[in-house]
Amino acid sequence: MIRKKRFQNRVAEGRWLLPLTVVFCSAIWWVWHEQTTTHVIRFACFLFSTWMMVEWNVRYNLLRTYSRLMAVVCAVFTLILSFTFTGYSSFVVQLSLICCLYLLMGCYDDRYAPSRVFYAFLCMGIGSVFFFPLIVMLLLMWLVMILNMRIVSGRALVASILGYSVPYWLGLGLWCCNIDVTQHLQDIGAEWTFGWHIDFMSWSLSQIMALGFMLLSAVFGIIHYVRQRFADKTFVRLMYYCFLVGGGFCLTGLVFMPHYYAYFALMLAVFVAPLVAHLFTHTYTRWTNLLFKLWLLALILILGYSIWKM
Repeated sequence: MIRKKRFQNRVAEGRWLLPLTVVFCSAIWWVWHEQTTTHVIRFACFLFSTWMMVEWNVRYNLLRTYSRLMAVVCAVFTLILSFTFTGYSSFVVQLSLICCLYLLMGCYDDRYAPSRVFYAFLCMGIGSVFFFPLIVMLLLMWLVMILNMRIVSGRALVASILGYSVPYWLGLGLWCCNIDVTQHLQDIGAEWTFGWHIDFMSWSLSQIMALGFMLLSAVFGIIHYVRQRFADKTFVRLMYYCFLVGGGFCLTGLVFMPHYYAYFALMLAVFVAPLVAHLFTHTYTRWTNLLFKLWLLALILILGYSIWKM
């Protein structure tokens, strides 16, 4: 059956969507952010994360048709969040998460999985150097290995532990050479503390608006995917279940550790982006077309407010 392509479908499947979005985001980034070394690192992580999100769909076909909307949604979420906090360690953590998931996706039905598992958990270990509470996500990654990637072997488990611990072994070596690793970590803004400090008063209005926009987008995406999940392949369904669990983990972190807003919000953007992209790429009704236009309008308003508050 030939479906009528509406505005949302022409945008989602457009060949120029990704290049125009990158140019638009880059222009706003360089005009409205301070020109510092931290800013350059943040921007480099942003570009590399966007490229890796493109590779997600190119390599694993998470969307059934040609679309770059997954990378675009993640890019615009990251853009509006970039105005709500400073520092670059949270962007490094986001990039490490994207790379970790990309490598884990390739472990599905792969007899050489332990090597990929090692590099996937190495990425997660590097991220935990910048944000130590990320160690809690180690259990989630193991569940993804066993339940989603169907990797149940001692070699894969050992590879994951070794990969995750490599940055700490390197840190131990530096410590043995009388190099103060802790001071260097503090200099790069790494978070090495862990504790419960539930205080939402520290959130600005821009942070609340950005988070509310992502959560509302996630709700619509989840409702759509629950109804339409049977049209996807088994592998794609398993990965989207992973995104749902990962999003729940980030939301839990935001509730119980709101002072780590920057880290959990950027990770949440990674898990919400595929759900939003699936919604606007695989629906063709006038109601979802209207929803897409309202979504774009809300995005512009939130971005404009964030820039104005700067």
